[in-house]
Amino acid sequence: GRDKLVFSSLIIVSIVILDQATKALAVKFLPTACNTGFAFGIYQGILNGLIAFLVLLVVIWLFFKEQKRTVYASLALIIGGGTSNILDRLTRGCVIDFIDSKIWPSFNLADAAITIGVGILILSMFGQWVAGRPRV
Repeated sequence: GRDKLVFSSLIIVSIVILDQATKALAVKFLPTACNTGFAFGIYQGILNGLIAFLVLLVVIWLFFKEQKRTVYASLALIIGGGTSNILDRLTRGCVIDFIDSKIWPSFNLADAAITIGVGILILSMFGQWVAGRPRV
């Protein structure tokens, strides 16, 4: 109920604020990429922003149905990252990427939050499967 919303809201708002702040600093001081694609810069096209928005709506719907803390925390990470990247698309026309590991496409903190959220979600589902309680 209320605890879930407070806990998750803190995660979501923190990610959006940190991501937007680091992007603003990166634009001033670091080389950046303006990513108009979807995940990892794939699918360059006009519909990618709409696809990202629809995916975010599905994740939000799943969030409100979920009761397990680990799962809704992972969904909050995904929502925070997705919201910040969509905010970039709306305000800048692209997603600002500035972390360049040289072995992986450049990314940002929102992308990291989404990736960590998906990882936790997969591990949580795998843990339930191993314990004999498959998730439906």
